[in-house]
Amino acid sequence: MACKFADDLGIPRVVTRVNNPGHATMFEEIGADVAISYITATVGLYEKAILGPEVFGLLSMGGEKADVVEVTVGGESEVVGKPIKDLDLPELCTIAIITRDDELIPPRGETEIEEEDRVILAGDPEEVFSASKLFRGKE
Repeated sequence: MACKFADDLGIPRVVTRVNNPGHATMFEEIGADVAISYITATVGLYEKAILGPEVFGLLSMGGEKADVVEVTVGGESEVVGKPIKDLDLPELCTIAIITRDDELIPPRGETEIEEEDRVILAGDPEEVFSASKLFRGKE
C-alpha cells in the first residue's frame, strides 16, 4: 500500500523490495517503478560470478521475461570480423548497441563485430545467455 500512497503523492520514483519475485509485477501495477527481489538480485550476482567478467547483466524486464546484458567480444569468438547479418543469433535475441573505443555504433546488417567490442544484447533470458557465449567465444 505504501507504493500506491507514494504514487498518489506524486513521488517521482518509487522503489520497493519484494520477498516473492512473483509479486514484483503486482507492486509495479499499483505504483512502484521498480520492485526488487532479494532472491532475483542474489541470482543475478551468482550468474555474474558464473558468466565471468566478460558479461555484465544490466537488467531484467517485463516481469523477468527479457534480459539486457553487456558482453565483451572475445578474441576467440567466431563473430569477430563478421557482419551482423551473417551472425546466427537466436530468434528472440537482438543487438541493441555496440560500443567500440568509447564510440556508440548502431547495429546494422553490414556492421562488423570486432574483438573487444562491447555489445548490448536484449531478449529472452535463455537466448541472451546463449548469444553471450557466442560473443565471448567460450563454452
